[in-house]
Amino acid sequence: MTARGMTTSSMCSAPTRSSPRSTRPSVDMLGEELRRDDYGPGWVHTRGSVIQRVFSHDVYHCAELNETLGMAGLSQIDLWD
Repeated sequence: MTARGMTTSSMCSAPTRSSPRSTRPSVDMLGEELRRDDYGPGWVHTRGSVIQRVFSHDVYHCAELNETLGMAGLSQIDLWD
């Protein structure tokens, strides 16, 4: 259960297939659409766009932290390290 009281499987739904999908992620899966019914019928995004959004969100927060660390004279986060 999540904080909203919904199960994970009811939160995101991917297209159904006649054959079971491999549990290993692949590049082909990036174009699959995800839907969040609890966010309304307009919330439809591809797996790839969700991954890109999460990555850019993490980079944003790293930049915020680096600004604060720099003002305090401390070493900053190196995303390539």
